[in-house]
Amino acid sequence: MSQAKHLLLAASGSSGSAVNVENVFAEFLYAGNAGSNAINNGIDLSTDGGMVIIKRREDNGYNWKVMDTVRGANKSLELNTNAQETTETVFSSFNTNGFTLNTSNSFMNENDHEMASWTFKKHEKFFDIVTYTGTDSSTGPQNISHNLGSVPGMIWVKARDKSEKFTVWHRSSINASEGTTRGSYMELSEASSGASQSTSMWNNTDPTSTVFSVGNNGATNENGKLFVAYLFAHNNSDGIFGESGDQDIIKCGEYTGDGGTGITLKADLGFEPQWILIKKYNQAGGQWYLFDTLRGISVYNDTRTSDNLLKINSSDGTTAVDKLGITSSGFFTKDDDASLNMNSHKYIYVAIRRGPMGSPSAATDVFASAVRTTGATAVPSFVANFVVDLALRRNATNGSDSTDISCRLWPRRPLEWNQQAQFPDNSDMFDYMTGHLTDSSSSYDNSSMFKRWPKIFDIFTYIGNGSNRTISHNLKVAPQMIWFLRPRSSGVETSWYGPTNGHTKLSESLESEAGSATTSSTFMQDTAPTASVITLGTSGRVNNNGELFSACCFATYAGISFVGSVVISGTTNVDMGFSSSARFVLVKKLSGGTNRSWLLTNSTLGIVSGNDTYIEIGKTNAAITGDDIVDPYSSGITFNGGTGELDDGTYDVLAFA
Repeated sequence: MSQAKHLLLAASGSSGSAVNVENVFAEFLYAGNAGSNAINNGIDLSTDGGMVIIKRREDNGYNWKVMDTVRGANKSLELNTNAQETTETVFSSFNTNGFTLNTSNSFMNENDHEMASWTFKKHEKFFDIVTYTGTDSSTGPQNISHNLGSVPGMIWVKARDKSEKFTVWHRSSINASEGTTRGSYMELSEASSGASQSTSMWNNTDPTSTVFSVGNNGATNENGKLFVAYLFAHNNSDGIFGESGDQDIIKCGEYTGDGGTGITLKADLGFEPQWILIKKYNQAGGQWYLFDTLRGISVYNDTRTSDNLLKINSSDGTTAVDKLGITSSGFFTKDDDASLNMNSHKYIYVAIRRGPMGSPSAATDVFASAVRTTGATAVPSFVANFVVDLALRRNATNGSDSTDISCRLWPRRPLEWNQQAQFPDNSDMFDYMTGHLTDSSSSYDNSSMFKRWPKIFDIFTYIGNGSNRTISHNLKVAPQMIWFLRPRSSGVETSWYGPTNGHTKLSESLESEAGSATTSSTFMQDTAPTASVITLGTSGRVNNNGELFSACCFATYAGISFVGSVVISGTTNVDMGFSSSARFVLVKKLSGGTNRSWLLTNSTLGIVSGNDTYIEIGKTNAAITGDDIVDPYSSGITFNGGTGELDDGTYDVLAFA
């Protein structure tokens, strides 16, 4: 595997004085190189400290490794065994933007093997690390001070200098016989047992915002032994996260399984999660399931989609399953797995919010276009400097291929834009830090790639119910353009709402050349979208009962994106508020003259003075090269209307700087 598959990603900075999730938590996928390997995930570990978990993910038999800044970079523990602390030379330093590995190690840095890492920064109301020495019965129980700044939602405790399992306390793990969390505990390496009860484990005392208690149990307080404790917060409108300081980023809760094999919402978190840990606690036999969106959580449940599951209690590598899905505000289960959704059984979870939450530093944080990297084994096929969430991909030189839409939320089910059809699957489409797709067949040669970002672009999934309703989104401003996609349905219409149409209308399917839009109150109830919700009616185009939909939402963001209704008449300069010419332009004619297809051009196809290269994405013809439809413009784009495919009329326009 090429290291190019895992080029490095820097998280954005925080916005103002508020703290954003990307500043305190990061997942990073990388390939081992058996040498110096700097993992730049954007988390400052050297200043404030934190913890790193690493798992070799593609093979069985490799344990979970844990390092932290309090014990030191060369001290390792294992989550899934009872092994005591060992000295490791491979993990060499904690840095201001991540961490560095420096030698070969089969668990963390073996050459050309796939690794996953999760970094937790020490921060008030998110995560803390405490070390202490046990007292046992020599001096009695003890209170351990911490700096979490809130009552913990979950605590992991591990003896460092003796063989002992990680012991877990969780705020929702209630022992049925006692009806309290005070003595309840679980073991991180165990799937064979649920929550147990011991008055000696936590001194029969719940933690507070300043201390947690340990009794005379050897697993948490053996006399003279060294211990480490990892504390995870539970946010409940704590008021320090996000641009306005009012967005929770971590929740520790519980749900009750229903044994269903359909799509059942299990947790309404108030945010879209990116990392979810689940364990059945009221009965033996529950695995510690870990899901995350970077490795892949598919929202669609069929034979061609899967979630990449890891089990913290096991040395197994990734298992491809289809068990969990996410919404804009929580997660749902999709089968009756005993470790996830057994009828009437209790499950605890920890969920961390998806980022980013701050402001982008440049348009290149959000949009990139690329030509295919050369070489049959080059990965990823299309390179960006960010984790890609959505891509419009096309073979511009082939007159028989289609433009397809691919999304991280349905990674193996892209859509052919022009045929209303489900596209053949590709299992390695979004498994990269900086780009997307492994395409050794050269099927595509150009891609426009987008990253989800508040106030610019969002994509979310919902389940149609055929009734009037509102659906929440995370764009944080009112969407100006929405694409309603139906990735599980072949031969059905997809639709768009745009600045010209207004909220009473939906234009015909995205691949259509038709300029007119259909007016119906059943689409959006004659109600404009807001900064938090989209209003839906009963129409099957947007809300067919039981069907899964995705909605792509776009808005204007100063200097980065532009959504607008533009009247083109001859040479028309459009000031989009950019500091230079647009790098991406998508236009659709809605009125005036001849109906036209969607037209797409980008900087790698060629936005130049003179003839441009552009794609009619509703057709299968090769890219057009003999027509001058646009020219660069200092603050946006110049449309050359009047002739060819861009004749005069009114257009919906989506552009990125």
